[in-house]
Amino acid sequence: MRKTTVLACALALSGFVAAPAFADCQADLTTAEAAAAKATDATQKADAEEHITAAKSELAKSNEKACAEHVAKANEALKIKPAMKP
Repeated sequence: MRKTTVLACALALSGFVAAPAFADCQADLTTAEAAAAKATDATQKADAEEHITAAKSELAKSNEKACAEHVAKANEALKIKPAMKP
């Protein structure tokens, strides 16, 4: 019985831990979109927009890891340093 209770608690907590990661990708995606809109270099902007589109697609599929990877590549294309997270 004790193992079942511990397992149930662990599964419940894992759901709460995964939710902030999804929210972070959405917030980072919004920041990347704003930066891409302000970009003046056409090559950088086009490359960033490709990654932003891919990130949106992954976000729609609830794939936080792939979304975050595409946002990081978009920021790299725009030469933006990622925000520090607590």
